[in-house]
Amino acid sequence: MDISSYFLILFLPANVLFSQSSMEFEQHHFPTQTQFKTESVRLEVTSKPVVGLDIYLNGQKQIQKTPFAFENLPAGVYLVHAKNKYYQSKVRKITLDPGDDRRITLHAEAQFGTLSINARPEAIVTFDYNPISQLENLRLLPQTITLRAECPGFAMLKKVVKIEKQVHRKVELINDKPLGSVKLNINSTEANFTLTDNEKGYYYGTGSTQINKVPQGKYALFVELEGFRDHREILKIHGGKENVYNISLFPFTEAYLKQKNNFKTKRNLAFTGATILITVGTLQYIQNQSLHKNYVETHSSKEALYYRVSLEKRTVINNSIFWTAGTLAVLSIYYQVRYVKIHPKDFLSISLTPINTNLAVEWRF
Repeated sequence: MDISSYFLILFLPANVLFSQSSMEFEQHHFPTQTQFKTESVRLEVTSKPVVGLDIYLNGQKQIQKTPFAFENLPAGVYLVHAKNKYYQSKVRKITLDPGDDRRITLHAEAQFGTLSINARPEAIVTFDYNPISQLENLRLLPQTITLRAECPGFAMLKKVVKIEKQVHRKVELINDKPLGSVKLNINSTEANFTLTDNEKGYYYGTGSTQINKVPQGKYALFVELEGFRDHREILKIHGGKENVYNISLFPFTEAYLKQKNNFKTKRNLAFTGATILITVGTLQYIQNQSLHKNYVETHSSKEALYYRVSLEKRTVINNSIFWTAGTLAVLSIYYQVRYVKIHPKDFLSISLTPINTNLAVEWRF
């Protein structure tokens, strides 16, 4: 071997293998974090409690899955972990010296939660509109999902469920509200109606109609038409049958409007009078307290007599003011109740307009 050969040996890279007769080299491609040495090593990676996880060396996914033995690895420092969709291990730092034959076991933790659903056998269950065929121990990654159960003859049931890692959830999703139909007979084809329940579900329309597939329960019915009194009613809808309701709207007559305005005026007057008297009575009561203080603190019998007589008169007046204010307050409440309770059906208006006359007659019943 001549001098030039010695220089060649000194400057060859560490990852080149050679012999005296011939030079052969092989280069392994791994991340820069690995410190390569002249001899390769063997590393076997396995996982528990599950196998078949993707192996990652220094952050790079390998095509192999656990368990697998890597042959002819360059010596150096490796960051090893394994994972798949549902399991993942912690990252382990391994130092491999030349000629090492190592075996490591990665302990994988579940990254999912499980869900069990109790539903009717004939129900179709979905989460986020994706059909579910397996209702026991369903694996799901942490998330918030909306479960729906549809069953013939019953109202759809919906629940929002939060899936947490390594937590088992049991959900009752049994449809228990049978469907019925509602027939509304309204005496006006132009009246608008709204039918709502406690769960914010609603139906609306105009005039007499029939609504099918209404879940059983209590509903609030509201019917309105310009020139007529609004109709409000709580309906109890029964499932599995037709529920018929007859709705009569009553028009506003002149007698009704006049009487309603009369109650409104009396209510306002009584309330205003009560407010004024309570204010005056309160101010006088404060003055009476000041007068009583002077009566207690005076040392003159003449002044004491004056304060006592004056205080007695003012107390009588003050009590009368409060009594009158209380009476007016009661009257204002009374007229408010009459104002709310008055109904157009209590008034029947019949107008007679003979030819060439302006005669109009109105009866109140």
